[in-house]
Amino acid sequence: MLSEIDIKDWIRTDHPVKLYEVPRNSIVSTEDNPKNPFYFHHIDGAYSLCHSLEDINDIFHLAAWADVFVWEPIKSK
Repeated sequence: MLSEIDIKDWIRTDHPVKLYEVPRNSIVSTEDNPKNPFYFHHIDGAYSLCHSLEDINDIFHLAAWADVFVWEPIKSK
């Protein structure tokens, strides 16, 4: 799990992609709330399984065709 401290070591990509194009087990955020990342587990049919970074029990489902930003770890220099 990532905490608020850990997420500072990650950066959001600039261009949105469809959720169905994102690899499983990624950190993503929506276009509506680009600075609030969450954990994307997988696509199951037309919807996805996602949960909050703070609480694994805070589960929600986005449409597979939703536009999201992928978060990647900042590379060390």
